[in-house]
Amino acid sequence: MKQKLTILLFALFAVTFASAHKFVLATYNIRLQNDGDANNGDGWQQRCPYLTKLIRFHGFEIFGTQEGFRNQLEDMKAQLPGYEYIGVGRDDGKKKGEHSAIFYDTNKFELIESGNFWLSPTAQAWAGMPHASEYAHGAFSRLREPSSNSSITICTWIT
Repeated sequence: MKQKLTILLFALFAVTFASAHKFVLATYNIRLQNDGDANNGDGWQQRCPYLTKLIRFHGFEIFGTQEGFRNQLEDMKAQLPGYEYIGVGRDDGKKKGEHSAIFYDTNKFELIESGNFWLSPTAQAWAGMPHASEYAHGAFSRLREPSSNSSITICTWIT
């Protein structure tokens, strides 16, 4: 059985500080919503409240997600007031399919720039590699913390 390999890179590409500062970062594979999990008692509706409680408990200011469908991201956003996210679905480059999203606390950060890319010959356009069974894509965001004027660029991807 061929296993799907999920690769996540949650890296700080560029961090500019006027003074030393710490950010509370995380990443989480939220696991795609599927009937099998729901039938076994571990469906998205059971997982989502625990996940959002975990995020609030640890005070994550920025976190990446993998394998989330748009409705899952919207469920999380509804349970996390003050957070926004960026990212698109890999099936159509818009809303369909799994998303590689970045959530951020809007009370602490301003979104300066964001975008999406595909691990393909045409990184700027929705496309796949000839040998890949699915589209590999990622998202990036550049965020600014107004209180310190620090900026951070975050990248996450999924294959």
